[in-house]
Amino acid sequence: MKRLTMDFWRRVFKKQMHEAKPNDLWRLTMDLRLDFHSVEPGWTETFQEHAHGRFTCSGCLHSWSSHQVLILFHIQWDSSERQGHVRMKPLGQRCHECSLDTYEEPQFSEDDVANILKELILDIRENCYGEQVDRSQLSRVVCHEGGPHKREFCEGCQLGIHKGQQGRSKQAEHRGKPQSTGYPATIIQIETPSPSFLGSSAPSFTGSSAPSFARSSAPSFTGFSAPSFTGSSAPSFTGSSVPIQSCNCCLCFIIIIIIFIVWYWG
Repeated sequence: MKRLTMDFWRRVFKKQMHEAKPNDLWRLTMDLRLDFHSVEPGWTETFQEHAHGRFTCSGCLHSWSSHQVLILFHIQWDSSERQGHVRMKPLGQRCHECSLDTYEEPQFSEDDVANILKELILDIRENCYGEQVDRSQLSRVVCHEGGPHKREFCEGCQLGIHKGQQGRSKQAEHRGKPQSTGYPATIIQIETPSPSFLGSSAPSFTGSSAPSFARSSAPSFTGFSAPSFTGSSAPSFTGSSVPIQSCNCCLCFIIIIIIFIVWYWG
């Protein structure tokens, strides 16, 4: 591709600007010292991030095309003098085929220059003259020749100007995936059953431990229940048949029964 001089840029810009504002005087200069993060008072900054251009590596001579070329513009307008000045700086890209750490300058075709300056004039009309402009006729076809845009090799991406990074007015807004602010809450449930004596068997005299009173009219102790102590403070009688007081009464009653039997059989 033939490298176009700055004189060619000026001629095209002067022609297009005369068609848009024939009574005003505008000039275009190249300024590689422009800083995206620093704009002088009285100047307005704008940029184009999808210009088309080609690059050639000065190390390995690898050549590639890109529709993600970024061009920075600083614009000054003096309404009293009806004069304006535009300073421009194309941003470069590094070669991804070799280890050369140099941003190569883009090269543009005549059609590329015409499209870039056409959009620049719309920016001038909008920012300096306060006009409502129609950009629908601009051909903005973004292609990914040779694969997706390699942001780590792009000077504009490293400066945070390209889409997906925080930038200025003409840049798409960056929206991050909300992240979790902490660990999820954990609910721990612990069952603590309260002590209960429900279902415990009451002391009974049924069986070998209770005396048998065949042919006797004496009362039976079958189903006799010990006192119930519901609650955690109730004393435990594990291993005991009956309370001590009940045992004494039973002993006295047994002696009386024995005496009655001896008398009856005697």
